[in-house]
Amino acid sequence: MHKYSYKNGGVFIWFLQRFSGFVLLGLLLTHMLVEHFTLGGHELSYELVAKRVATPLWKIIDSLFLVLGVFHGLNGVWMIASDYIKKDWLKVVVVSLLLCLAGILLTLGLLTVIPFKA
Repeated sequence: MHKYSYKNGGVFIWFLQRFSGFVLLGLLLTHMLVEHFTLGGHELSYELVAKRVATPLWKIIDSLFLVLGVFHGLNGVWMIASDYIKKDWLKVVVVSLLLCLAGILLTLGLLTVIPFKA
């Protein structure tokens, strides 16, 4: 087990993991409420979703959802992996792979969300 302390930054990462999970839960509930329960009797369609996603507010919300989801997921993978990996060189390799994966996912996701037009 790791000791979470202020000296090694462990408390900050631990706090960010919990905070991102809390914010992701709020974003998920907002998504469910808006997309599935407040359509005013309209059927969910591509046109309706595209119109909503093209607005700046929803671009910010979707980008936040993406960034926090990637951070939360990959940080969780790192926390689990760091419990089992004992060799320092292997930790560097795993962190490097996770950072590359995060970069790819964020780049592709943000290139999809930000320029989207209805």
